[in-house]
Formats: sequence, C-alpha cells, structure tokens
Amino acid sequence: LKANSDFKSATNYSETIAHYANVLGVDPALIHGIIQAETGFDSELFNQSNNSAGLKKNNGNWWVFDTKEEGIIELMLEVLKYQRMGADTIEEIAEIHCPIDDPDDIHKINQYWVGNVKDGIAEGREIYKNMQFESGTNRL
Repeated sequence: LKANSDFKSATNYSETIAHYANVLGVDPALIHGIIQAETGFDSELFNQSNNSAGLKKNNGNWWVFDTKEEGIIELMLEVLKYQRMGADTIEEIAEIHCPIDDPDDIHKINQYWVGNVKDGIAEGREIYKNMQFESGTNRL
C-alpha cells in the first residue's frame, strides 16, 4: 500500500495505526481495540509473526508478515472487508472474525472478544484524541 505522503514507518504503533487508518478510512480506536484484544501489542504472534490480530489463512495457519506495519494494514483491510459484508458493529465483526462457535476456539475465549475489544477501543479513543490535540490537526 503506497500513499503520497511524507509518513515514515513509525516504531510507535499508535502513529502507524493513525496514519493508515486515515489513509484507509478506518476508525483507529477500533483497530487499536482489536489489536489490544487479540495480541496486546506484545504477544509471541505479534512479536515473531508481525500478526497483530490473530489473522489466519484459509488453511488454518497464522499469517506471517514481514513487518508489523504490514500486519496492521492487513487487519484494516480485513475490517473493511467485514464492513462490506454488512458488519457495522463490534458484535457483527465478532461473528465473522472470531465466532463463539468456532471449533478452533478450544479454550472458549471468543466469548470475551467483544468486551475486550470495547475496553481496547476506550483506551484507543484516549490515545487518538490526545494525538489529535498534540498535533493540532484534525486528521483522524
């Protein structure tokens, strides 16, 4: 994904999320919430596979990305795909992304996903609101 801007890949994940959310028209707090719920920005999957949100291939294997930035962008593209499928709420996204009846959910943790994402969104709202305030722009 290339965009005409002066943005340089950030080591600060919030900056990366804010930039690409702006480019793609996705809510950065929602992306933050999903990443917080899925990998907490510090799981083995996030750190070793650059997979920010537990994204799996059709064969059931985890997606592996070359950079964290690529993993974050792919999550945003997935969210856009879910929205095109009619998922406009966190609950509707959950039905696609991590359904409660998923046979791979052997520890039965998908039932907590919506609540965890909502908590992450609340945290994200504060982060991105402060970023707007500090930058003096209304880019989000």
